Amino acid sequence: MDTPETVTVSVAGHEIRMEIQPEERAHVESAARSVTERMNKLQQRAASQPQAKVASMVAFQFACDLNIANELLDEAEKLHEELRRQREAIRRLEDLVKQADEVLTA
Repeated sequence: MDTPETVTVSVAGHEIRMEIQPEERAHVESAARSVTERMNKLQQRAASQPQAKVASMVAFQFACDLNIANELLDEAEKLHEELRRQREAIRRLEDLVKQADEVLTA
């Protein structure tokens, strides 16, 4: 594992320092940009709202997105397992057909 590094990212005009693994840098910077972009869009629509309320709404939106992503991931994992079972069943059927062919042609 690499040595952690300290980075500073800007999130909606606030500088945040954190220690991360070097391979996480692009992810952290992308997340900071995503939050900043959502904050800016929401702030434009709700200009009279305090920044803390806008930040809470952005956090809520990301939490909703995360819940949806987790549900989709769970469903994808179930589908993957079902596909694996079906492939195994097909493989067993192919083996049985091959054995039947060998018996019939012997």
